Amino acid sequence: MGYSVDTAVNGKEALQAVMNRRYDLVFMDMQMPEMDGLEAARNIRERASKEHQPVIIAMTAFTSDEDRDACLAAGMNDFISKPVVSEDMAGMIRKWKKKEIVLAPEWGVEEKPVLLIDQDAIKRLMDIGRQTDPGFLQQVLDMFSAQAPQIIQGIQSSFESGKNEALWQHAHKLKGTSLNIGARRLGELCRSIEKQGKSGEMENLGPLIQQLEPVYKATLQELRSLFQYN
Repeated sequence: MGYSVDTAVNGKEALQAVMNRRYDLVFMDMQMPEMDGLEAARNIRERASKEHQPVIIAMTAFTSDEDRDACLAAGMNDFISKPVVSEDMAGMIRKWKKKEIVLAPEWGVEEKPVLLIDQDAIKRLMDIGRQTDPGFLQQVLDMFSAQAPQIIQGIQSSFESGKNEALWQHAHKLKGTSLNIGARRLGELCRSIEKQGKSGEMENLGPLIQQLEPVYKATLQELRSLFQYN
């Protein structure tokens, strides 16, 4: 995965650059003149074609839950804190260089970058399987693969029909199911959807809900590999 290296002095320049050329990764400063990083990221997600969607890394001095949720809702994939050092940027390039980016990429930011899988939860499940039933992991994975797509469909349908309470209830259910099986990124994504749904911020939920399917598919593939299940 190659990288073109360019700079932009404001959000409008950054947006225009991405619209004109294909970039694999964009480090987006949150505090820029004319158009801030959040607005620029939202415009990129809305206007760039499927083939031109880059990884977007927020560069921000603010790390509150509200700030992270705002980055997530705007379509950011990750974040690094200011002051930015070269080692942090190099780490982000290493982390994301092998990721396949689609129109709705695996967005998500947390106090630390959200890992796809919670290895501690996986270990607990494997221990239970060894102590109780050799088929336990297969049963857990079968249940997850049967339930999660239905709940995701429920979230999408509730959003499209404006049923706010049903939406966040579906998200709450999938959050618990995901975290129990070690699907950390999916669980945290559902946590953000639930939080915004409860607060009535329906207009900001679209980018989050678009993430559900690709994150679920990546999670299921990884769980199958970890559980040695096909």
